[in-house]
Amino acid sequence: MKNNKKKMILGIGVLLLIAALLLTIHHLHSGHEHSEHEHGEVSTEMTLNNGEKWKADIQTKRFVMAMIHFVEKVSVKENLTKAEYIDAGETLKGSFNSIIANCTMEGQAHDELHKFLMKLSPNIEELRKGNLETAKHALEESKNTLKLFQNYFK
Repeated sequence: MKNNKKKMILGIGVLLLIAALLLTIHHLHSGHEHSEHEHGEVSTEMTLNNGEKWKADIQTKRFVMAMIHFVEKVSVKENLTKAEYIDAGETLKGSFNSIIANCTMEGQAHDELHKFLMKLSPNIEELRKGNLETAKHALEESKNTLKLFQNYFK
């Protein structure tokens, strides 16, 4: 049973990476350029659109939902190893990069998405380090931050 869970988690991670690669290739051919460095420093305090959720593009929603499902599956396992935390961080980083690469959102909705991503980024980086003392907390924080998406975006 343990082996099946590992295979399932690994399979999900591989699927996310393949999807990220395909969307990135598509994006490169579309001529739209978008990088995380062009945005400068932004506050991470998120706001609603006059009390309503912001409209997110379909690619962003797909990647975030995949990340949510991935983190939920990984976080139910007890005593993750350093390698498993690193793998989880790498999988999330792939999806994170794909969100940025495929972003078609504009205006304030775009700005709010980047606030969300900036809340998520430090936790992903902490997972990628594989430090057993901090990675468990980073995984839980990633899970909590990902849940915010549904509070602010539709």
